[in-house]
Amino acid sequence: MTDGGRTVYGGGGISPDEKFTPEKLDAFEVELLSKFAFSNYTKHFFAIHKDKLAENWNVDTATMNEFHQYLLDQKVEFTEADFTKDYDKVRRRVQSEIYKTAYSVDESMKYEIKTDPEVEAAVNAMPKAQALLASTRKLALERMKK
Repeated sequence: MTDGGRTVYGGGGISPDEKFTPEKLDAFEVELLSKFAFSNYTKHFFAIHKDKLAENWNVDTATMNEFHQYLLDQKVEFTEADFTKDYDKVRRRVQSEIYKTAYSVDESMKYEIKTDPEVEAAVNAMPKAQALLASTRKLALERMKK
């Protein structure tokens, strides 16, 4: 048992309470990355959009439609089902790449961290971790009084 009263099993090391399995890249995402579609689109984007981006700019539907058309023009092989299925992940990558050019690599990384599903899962697990810590402290104090 741990100091907090939780059962621990021997062998194999410590198993995490919270498990997160990141999604693997599918064929469409691999195709986009192998063809440098995101970085190449960013060059194309700024060739068309000359105005400085507003602070906290976000990829909108029009930008995603432009990206879709760009992929078609570049002969990137994909189906509409691929694009629809990966829409949110693709939008996130497009925004990250545009942030690198418009703002900085640091701003791009901040955006990636803020929107990363694994980071989001960790943040959502924090209240449970705090409750576990509080309960362990309480039990430790009770044992010290005995």
